[in-house]
Amino acid sequence: MQAFIQLKNILPKPLESRIEPSDIWQKELVLEQGKVYQIISASGKGKSTFCHILYGMRKDYKGELILEGKSSNVLDWTFWRAQKMSVIFQDLRLFNHLSAWENILVKVALGTHFSETEIKAMMEKLGISHLAKQKVETLSYGERQRVAIVRALVQPFQVLIADEPFSHLDAENTKIAAKLIHEVCQKNKATLLITSLGADTFPFALDKTLKLA
Repeated sequence: MQAFIQLKNILPKPLESRIEPSDIWQKELVLEQGKVYQIISASGKGKSTFCHILYGMRKDYKGELILEGKSSNVLDWTFWRAQKMSVIFQDLRLFNHLSAWENILVKVALGTHFSETEIKAMMEKLGISHLAKQKVETLSYGERQRVAIVRALVQPFQVLIADEPFSHLDAENTKIAAKLIHEVCQKNKATLLITSLGADTFPFALDKTLKLA
């Protein structure tokens, strides 16, 4: 498999004074295309920081991030986020004034391999198809989380970052959502990076588990 993501001795500056043993920070790490990685740690140990660094949202770190052979310092992040990398944020980052369907269309506008029928089928699988016309601000957090999952899956991507994507879902909905995520990643031959507190069980095999702290 191709070395799609490389981390070379990365250390977030806010963690410098309290760095703990880790499989990620201050390591030479290669994440291969098409593999499934679980990133585990307790709350507050930098899982979201790691995700934000990979997505180009944070630059306050030492070391080097290389994506598909290019340094992140010279990467066209607009293109990368539109065509190469998708993310399910822990805080979701949905547009509350828009409906569930309108939120999903924001990513469809970037281009998609899915028809409208297929996207609606995803919503049906996750039990949110009846909420399509409702504004996100009226939905429960678990319902919003499922909207965010569909939104992330419909755009083109070769890397999917999922930051605690099931934190407000029950066991059955977690199983269904995790299966859908894995199916789309397999279809795209995409790398899946999924963060958790370590207690999750997934209906698919993990290629590697990395401890953040």
